[in-house]
Amino acid sequence: KVTNGVTGEVTNNVTDRERQLLQLLIEDPGYTMPQLAEKMTVSRKTVAGYLKSLKEKGVIERVGTTRSGHWEINETGFCQLFMWLAMIMACITMAASIFLIRYKISNDIEDQMQQIGVLEALGYRSKEISLSYILEYVLTAGTGAILGGVSACIFSPVMDSFLGNLMGRTIHRDPEWIKILLTAA
Repeated sequence: KVTNGVTGEVTNNVTDRERQLLQLLIEDPGYTMPQLAEKMTVSRKTVAGYLKSLKEKGVIERVGTTRSGHWEINETGFCQLFMWLAMIMACITMAASIFLIRYKISNDIEDQMQQIGVLEALGYRSKEISLSYILEYVLTAGTGAILGGVSACIFSPVMDSFLGNLMGRTIHRDPEWIKILLTAA
């Protein structure tokens, strides 16, 4: 059965007319093609095209026969879409972080030129000083990545529960730890 808890956020990759069709399927998953065509004031052929497009996108699937079956919205597709969006956002954030860290390091070195001069006067070589700064940033980034990965593993079931509530269903799936850790890193 199609869930009443499905919202517009779930249907971002569909057209307005396909979204309208999904709303009708939410009302009654047992609608026939002629009923859908009548409600949408389009031809059966147009409805068949929308249904085919939604099936190809993995948004809906037909359960049962054409006469006695019904339409279901595919939650797994929505969960995967959510995970991919989270991964894309994480990659954008990571790229921005790398860009900011690069400038932060060069600004820190400029700001700490006096301290670097003192270290050089004490006998430290430039390479050792550079490595100490790099080590400091790597440790900071590593700590952030570990904390991010652990928190992502902790909050993954919470997000599953949130998505399940959004769709009005319980989501039972194995956590995709590799994707979670990649997203966190």
